Amino acid sequence: MPAKLGGSGGLLALLLVAWCLRVVLVLRGGQCYFPDETRYFQCWGVLEHLARGELGGACDVVVGSVAHCFYTVLCCGPAVVQCGVAWLGGRPIRWVIVRDWLSVSALVLSLASVVCIGLTYAVARRAGGDRREGLAAALLMACSSSMFYYARHLLPYDASMALALLALWIGLGKHPGPARSAWAGAVAGLAFLTYYGYWLMAVAVTAIHVLGGWPSWGGVARRGLAAGLGFVAPVALVLLLAVARGSDLPASLLRFPGTVTQGDFKEGWSLPWVYLWHAEHGLLLVWGLGAPAILLFAGRASRNASGRVRGLRWLATAFSLYLVLAAGSTGMERMVVYGRLARQVVPFFCLGTACALTRLLDGRPLGRGVILGTLVLLAQAAFNFGAPLALHYPGDVLRRVEAIYGPVARGLTFEGPRLDHGIPDDPFRSHERPGAELGANYLMLNAQFLYPIEGLRAPPRGEILVRVPHPEGFFPYQYEGFGGRERALLRAGQTVMELIDTHGRP
Repeated sequence: MPAKLGGSGGLLALLLVAWCLRVVLVLRGGQCYFPDETRYFQCWGVLEHLARGELGGACDVVVGSVAHCFYTVLCCGPAVVQCGVAWLGGRPIRWVIVRDWLSVSALVLSLASVVCIGLTYAVARRAGGDRREGLAAALLMACSSSMFYYARHLLPYDASMALALLALWIGLGKHPGPARSAWAGAVAGLAFLTYYGYWLMAVAVTAIHVLGGWPSWGGVARRGLAAGLGFVAPVALVLLLAVARGSDLPASLLRFPGTVTQGDFKEGWSLPWVYLWHAEHGLLLVWGLGAPAILLFAGRASRNASGRVRGLRWLATAFSLYLVLAAGSTGMERMVVYGRLARQVVPFFCLGTACALTRLLDGRPLGRGVILGTLVLLAQAAFNFGAPLALHYPGDVLRRVEAIYGPVARGLTFEGPRLDHGIPDDPFRSHERPGAELGANYLMLNAQFLYPIEGLRAPPRGEILVRVPHPEGFFPYQYEGFGGRERALLRAGQTVMELIDTHGRP
């Protein structure tokens, strides 16, 4: 990056651009597309109990959420912002406001992925890298599509990753001690409680801190004990609270690995690379092929051997995460690998590649080759970001169709369950859906989340009035619980949403 963008000014500019892109993404819709996004609404139960002074009831909602319980706590912040926006707009807090203004909460939650970019810079600097290295790592993270497209959804992945990177930053401090180790472990524990699927990343960042005490076995043991106690503390607190409130959260935690079975175990070794290729394209080549080769040359050219060691550590962490995921899926058939699990390697590939690039330059001025490479990287990011920005989601399409044609019947061109609602029932019992007769002539196809997919159906005959690509045509989404056969069905069929006039011409 040009020298004039060095330092904090360049980082702030990068973060601002990254968030502006996420604002556009959120305002394009897509909230509550995935069924798991409905967990966000549990925070409203917490706030309702707190408003009544019922602390026990609020705790019951948190420990009764079963999965990713700390995410329920974190979501209270965006929900309060949503309440504030409604109050400033003179609107009462009713279910229709909560439901229709989800973009407000999504805008707040989208900051988590921006925080991940900033923390990547902070980790690179605290690990010993210079400003160039930090900015390069942050730029690579900002250009990552897998760190971008989830920002529109009400999901815990980015918040959990941000906490894990914060734990890594804490653990890399220059003045180690029991308190720092305990804090690093505690934040890593909160990352696990925010999204259980990132337990591996939480363990990895804790291990990086603990092994930083090497070659002294005593240092490793002291760090390990303090960090381990810190990691266990928030988990134990939640479990004790669950037992005290009569929740089955402890049993649910034990059952969790057995629930990650959607998809194919045998794909565990290949899915991370296939998913990352469809999400990142050329950026994956930079990580997977360029970084090791550049590190080899950087180790010979650089006067500072610590840069090579640092880069190898990041790459070793990334590949260790991959190997554990592959072993747990293909090897032991315990947990299927999804795209959202594979993206745990992204920050470490960015850190390793940034370290390699800056060590290769070895303090020399930036040349035309680096500037051209940066422009190519930005062009690849623009191409990757274009696909999720262009997506239209079933709920938004259905609302626009019904605004023009009135209520329509629903159908599918895939064999699978028909899902009528993506948002849970009104917890405040303040909004009733008006009854209406369905339009006799109009049939809306595939206007829902498509899962599971068991086969294809022949589309009905009629005149196509509206035709919109379905989000499941976005390849990275097809690596979230779908097996190879289901992906083949998605790609063989026409993954589109269509409004058909069944009485019109075929």
